[in-house]
Parts: sequence; C-alpha cells; structure tokens
Amino acid sequence: MRPSDHGVTQVENIRLEQSIHWLVVGLVAAVVYLLLAVAIQVFASLRGSPRPIPLLPTWLKIAVLAAVSSAAASKPVNAEKPQFCAVSDQPDDQQADIDDFVLAGSIAANAGFATLLLRRRLAQIRTRRFGSAERSCGSAAEEPVVKPMTIPEWSVLVQVLGPPVVVTARGERVTFEKGKALELLVWMTEHREVSTRSAARTALWDGMVKDSTFSNVVSEVRRSLNSSHPGDVEEWIPRTFTDELPLHPGVVTDAELLDIATKNFEMKREQSAMELTQRLSVVRNLPFSGADYAWADGEGITTSHVIKVVKAAVLLGEYAIENDDSELLFMATERGLRVLPGHEQLVSLRMRGHARGGNRTAIKYEWESYARAIAADPWAGAMPSSELENLARDLSQA
Repeated sequence: MRPSDHGVTQVENIRLEQSIHWLVVGLVAAVVYLLLAVAIQVFASLRGSPRPIPLLPTWLKIAVLAAVSSAAASKPVNAEKPQFCAVSDQPDDQQADIDDFVLAGSIAANAGFATLLLRRRLAQIRTRRFGSAERSCGSAAEEPVVKPMTIPEWSVLVQVLGPPVVVTARGERVTFEKGKALELLVWMTEHREVSTRSAARTALWDGMVKDSTFSNVVSEVRRSLNSSHPGDVEEWIPRTFTDELPLHPGVVTDAELLDIATKNFEMKREQSAMELTQRLSVVRNLPFSGADYAWADGEGITTSHVIKVVKAAVLLGEYAIENDDSELLFMATERGLRVLPGHEQLVSLRMRGHARGGNRTAIKYEWESYARAIAADPWAGAMPSSELENLARDLSQA
C-alpha cells in the first residue's frame, strides 16, 4: 500500500467515525426529547391544557436525517471500491458491513428528505388553494351581490302611516260597516306570517269573544273587499279548517311599500329616488293615529313604522341637499316631522336648505318651532340640543 492511499483511508475512517458519533448523539438527543415531551404532555394534561406537544418535531427529524446523510456522504461508493477494499486494513467482512450500513443510511436519508420535501410541498399547495378560496369567500362576504327588491303587485292598499284607511289600486276607498272588521284586516297585514284565528282573537278582544262574533267579523272583511272589486273572483281570506287565517298576497300596507323603496334607494339611489319620493309623499301622520290599537303599540309596530318613515325622510333629505332640490328636501323632512316632531337631524336638514336659499328668517323660525316641540314633549326634558342651536346661529350669521 502506498503511503498516500493509507493516509486517505485513515481520513475516510475518521470521517466515518465522526459521522457515526454525531448520529448516535442525534439519536440520544431524540430519545431525551421524546421522554421530556411525554413528561411535559402528561403534566399539561393534568393541568387541563389542551395544547399538544409534538413528540418528534420537524427540526429533530432534519437533524437526524442530516447526520445520516453526512455518514453516507463520508463513504462514497465508486469505481475504485475494489482497490480500496483490497488495500484496506480492515477485514473484508467488516468492510462489507460498513458499506452496507453506509448504503442503507444514504437510502434512508434520501427517502427522509424526499418525504419532508413532499409534505412541505403538499402543505404549500393546500394552503394556497384553501387560502385563495377563503379570500374569495371573504371578498364575496364583504361585497355581497344584492339585487333590488321587487315592488309587489297589489290590489288593496292598507294605509297605516296615518289613520287606518283601505283603498284599491284604482284609488277607491273600501268601507267597512264594523270597526272591528277594519282592525282585523290591519292586524292581518301586520302579522301575515303568523296570522291565526286564536292570535287575532287574543289581540283584538283579549280572547273574550264568541265564535259567531269572530266569524261575522271575518265575513265582513270578505264582503267589503269583494264589493270593492266587482267582477273579480278573489279569495281575500281563504277558508280553512284549521286555526290559520291567511290573507291574499295582493293586500299590502303603505309601510311595507315604503320599507322596500327605502332599501332599494340605499342600494341604487338614482334608480329608486322617484319611487321613494312617491311612497314618502303619502305619509299622512303618526302610524295608526286616531285608532285605539293597543296591540300595535304593545308590540312595537307603531315605533317600527315611525323609524321607517324617519329613516326614509333623512335619506331622501340628504339626497335632495346633494342635488340642490329644495322642494324635495322640504317635502321629505316635513313628512318625517309629521311622525316624529322635533327630530334633530330632520330639523338640521331644513336649516341647511334655508341657508342655501339665503333665508335667515326661516332658519330662526325652524329653531323656534323645534324648541317649542321639545318643550311640549314631556319626555324630552325641555332641553333643546345645544349643537342644533349652534348650527342655527352659525347658519344665520353666515
């Protein structure tokens, strides 16, 4: 053996011993970590912590595979292997075992690294695919595609934004001989989804009414609606053998139409401004005014209708301000103040409208009317808004 070959063999043996040494160290570290992880997990479970601890983390896998790969790389298999085996100081059997160990370690290391890379790639693909889906769903949730609501085709309009009145699509008024017949029709329009005979009797008569009396009232509603539509065969209140009390879909309320117009206006103002103007212009007074409908106040229906009118008035008033339409502005705000006198935002819009026209006297009058309305309202505490007062002063001096 040449001295140079002997030196190379010694260096390779040293590298192999070092690799095996670090491999053993890595395995020992893995076992120690495994024992610590199990102990920590047991204590965490006893304390009620649901967080799991990985028994074999990724960094430890990489370290072990790196040690195995280093061991494999330190003993290459090449064409000079027979010469190396021939000149090696180690026995042939021992040298063959080492070669088999190195080859197996190389295969294991490559397989391990391939597995890690495959898992990481699959995780990236999964994250990208699901992440994009979540982002698309999130964007869809942030910007939902909402279509305008369709105004229902109606034949009978029950006007509840003011004294209860029933009119046909031709503008003819429907009369009722009995006051309870009109109240029953109004109640049915406000409880369309839960309209039952027992509920109607409880709301209108506190449940203390004879079956014959209730049947006569229902028949009166049918006769009045049929007489207002001569020649039309419509079951305005279909007959049932159950507790249900259904109502024909062609019977709607002005509050329902106003609500639909308001929602459409919020989505597309230019296309729905005329419809909202028409629906708001027919508001006459406080909902159910002049009628002693205890169920409407007790169930919050009156308050709900007031809020609908005020919201529509504010939206249409702001739209009129932006388009410099004084006539539309004062009509919208006046209808809103009919149902809720002294509403600060509506009064503010009217003041701004007068200021644009240079009418300072009207600004002062709006403020005085607002102050009187607040003083006459026992719930307001007789304290006008200081912000509205400052606005009136600033607009008057501008």
